[in-house]
Amino acid sequence: MMIGGQYVMSQLPNIEPVSLIVIAGTLVFGWRMLASVYVFVIAEGFIWGFGWWFWGYLYMWAILVAITMLFRKEEGRLTWAIISGFYGLLFGFLYEIPYIFIQNFRTALAWFLSGIPYDCIHAVGNFFIAFFVLQPLVTVLRKLRAGKIR
Repeated sequence: MMIGGQYVMSQLPNIEPVSLIVIAGTLVFGWRMLASVYVFVIAEGFIWGFGWWFWGYLYMWAILVAITMLFRKEEGRLTWAIISGFYGLLFGFLYEIPYIFIQNFRTALAWFLSGIPYDCIHAVGNFFIAFFVLQPLVTVLRKLRAGKIR
């Protein structure tokens, strides 16, 4: 779902369903979602090549799993939309951390600052996707897990 969803929406700048799927999967499967996250990350490496971007993916999606686990008892769709939107806003910052070590702090800061408009788009996209789709997706995943849907 993560690879296909990302591919289908790849023409839209920084609007992606991966955050939604990671949050929904974590709400249903807990820490086991990390296995799916790393299958996704490795598959992305094979699809797009193992460039510098790959290092950020190794921890960024795990951070989203951890954030989701921290707030897993929250049930309001507005709360989850805000969490997802905030994560979209933080995405660029989190992504630049390896560049501090690969290049230097100034370069990482320049990349981060230049990406702020895209991070804002990412935040808005994550917010609305989570607001409208998270609860139905969690319901479907719970039914799949319980064997009520085949």
